[in-house]
Amino acid sequence: QPTDFSEARAMAEALKGCRRLVAVEYNAFSPNWNQPVVHENDVILRIARILNAHSGHPIILKLHRGHDYLEIARSVEGVVEAISLNAVPAKVFFPGMESPLAKLGGGSASGLVAQPFNWQMISKIKEATRTPVIGSGIWFYEDLYKLRELGAAAFSFGSLSLLSPRLPTKFVTRWRKGGVR
Repeated sequence: QPTDFSEARAMAEALKGCRRLVAVEYNAFSPNWNQPVVHENDVILRIARILNAHSGHPIILKLHRGHDYLEIARSVEGVVEAISLNAVPAKVFFPGMESPLAKLGGGSASGLVAQPFNWQMISKIKEATRTPVIGSGIWFYEDLYKLRELGAAAFSFGSLSLLSPRLPTKFVTRWRKGGVR
């Protein structure tokens, strides 16, 4: 657990001069990282505050289901501009078992298989805070409407882009022509 936050501040100050950046995403933890997990809410909040105060850019906080995500979302309200969602840790899919990806750091899943988990998070965060949530897990055009119904303020195309790089553009073009329900 970090006790010296000078590295976070140095990074934030280095980002201050990057005028072409629109925002900075702070990934509080990757479920694919085979390192001790920083689940301490106060550590995540402190780093988010440092980035907010010293980077000169809006901060997007990336959380995953293994975090105490509702408590963190409440604590960063007014500190971050939005919350995005990370892949779902393998331990969620394989409860009580060792992940088949344990040798690679634990592993995670995104896309369609993670959709129910992340969509539940979107709904709960939206109910608990006023912080915009970026919706993920898009595989079908209709998912855009479902994410809006859940309260997502923006969309993130991830795994779908790898499988079919042109599909996100087609979805956005169709969305713009059809408007928002």
